Amino acid sequence: SNLSIGTANFNNQYGKYKKTSISNFQQENMLAKAWDYGFKFIDTAIGYKGVHQSLSNLNSFINNDWKLTTKIPPLKTEISKDKVNSWVSALIDESLNDLKVNKLNSVLIHDPSIESRPQELEYTLLALDSACERGLIENYGISLYGPIKNNILKDYILNKESFIIQGPMNIFDRRMEDLTSSKYKNLKFEARSIFLQGMLLNLDMFEKYFGNIAEIRKFKRWIKKTNLNPIEACISFAKFSNADKIVIGFGNTDEIISFSKIFE
Repeated sequence: SNLSIGTANFNNQYGKYKKTSISNFQQENMLAKAWDYGFKFIDTAIGYKGVHQSLSNLNSFINNDWKLTTKIPPLKTEISKDKVNSWVSALIDESLNDLKVNKLNSVLIHDPSIESRPQELEYTLLALDSACERGLIENYGISLYGPIKNNILKDYILNKESFIIQGPMNIFDRRMEDLTSSKYKNLKFEARSIFLQGMLLNLDMFEKYFGNIAEIRKFKRWIKKTNLNPIEACISFAKFSNADKIVIGFGNTDEIISFSKIFE
């Protein structure tokens, strides 16, 4: 799997259960360390305030050939084909300018509720397709929070030569795992939330939120029997899944080092 470093916590408080915020100085060190340990992708979004600009000034960003995924926020425009197209174009241009690059590896729709607005979804996909044809982006897709609900999207994936879906996948949440199967041969699935936002690394916190459920008891028995700790279990699950890419956010460079040692 390709490894991608998440940037939601760069300059911004991020995390549902454990909030982290990474200063510019730390960003520089973290990117350099991630690159050394084989990360080649950066996962970011227009919605992460100021992160595009911040990245573009880091030496470890400028000096290495990072492949970039960014995400476009919900549209603030009336839904006509032309309006959507010019809005998406403007967002891509703005991202290229802010990041000081001339091409993005991929752009994802960052709006899970768009599945319930089929017309808007269709126009947005067309607009991204045309950005691809113009050579501004290499791939595109959508970031989801659960299994696909929309039939347009299902058909699109089956007929498209290449499409990306990013979504949560970990030992506990395997609802999207079928997207990694060979029937979706042109789909690239990017797994995020491989530690369930860090909760699988802190089982006391997990129990506080979900109670002492059967699954957590089973997980505890299983890690005891296999002699793994929770972080090893989560990383192994992600590594040996069929995900094309694993997106991970870190709180500091030590976390990158310990992740990479286990991953290797």
